[in-house]
Amino acid sequence: MRELFARISDYFQFSKQEVIALLSVVVITGFIFSFRDWGGEGFDLGRGVSHLLLAVLLAAIAFFGRAAVQKIVGLSMGFQGTFTVWWTGVILSLLAAFVTNGVVTVILPGGLAMAMMVRHRLGEFRYGFNYWEQGLMTYAGSVGNVILALLFKVGLTVFPGSWFFQKGLLLNVVVALCAFLPLPRLDGLHLFYSSRLWYFFLYGIIIGISILIFFANVFYTLIGGIAIGALIWFLFWLVYERRT
Repeated sequence: MRELFARISDYFQFSKQEVIALLSVVVITGFIFSFRDWGGEGFDLGRGVSHLLLAVLLAAIAFFGRAAVQKIVGLSMGFQGTFTVWWTGVILSLLAAFVTNGVVTVILPGGLAMAMMVRHRLGEFRYGFNYWEQGLMTYAGSVGNVILALLFKVGLTVFPGSWFFQKGLLLNVVVALCAFLPLPRLDGLHLFYSSRLWYFFLYGIIIGISILIFFANVFYTLIGGIAIGALIWFLFWLVYERRT
């Protein structure tokens, strides 16, 4: 643990380019999530701007929190992570919002680029790059978003009907799900290449939690999420993996 704290002290940082990339995604995500909140019956500029600013704040918490967790987990393994934006995915996310009038909310932000810290990988099993550790590093980001979603869930029980907590819960669930899809520029591809069975189990947990978090308390959400992940793992093994 002392070694991890030392690595965090020495290496944990966000570069200027990374901050610009994250802020770009944060602003666009905030716009997408406030798309339908510019008034009830009619257009309300003041209400819309306030919702936009709050959504941008929530997106900043989600994405900077996600990146921070990934960086810390990466440092513990001897890797440095840097967020890179996927502009094609961001544009597709915007198009989905405009085409569906904000009904379909998809966020395809980009993923983590990793660099090996040679000195800190000495003596590690599988010294060089490997998909398994990279997969765990990227998965930690979605775990961070789930934890944030659970915190917003708790806040929602204290302040029922709060727009801020409702939107924060939904935003972190969507980011956790979309960012870990196995697409070329997203985080999920690392774990998918490492082990398809582990991918479907761990991603299944995220899916299960993302569904149950709207209907059950925190305890049953976690237990049910693990059960759904195990079910998805078994179905994938039964239908596909067993035959290959």
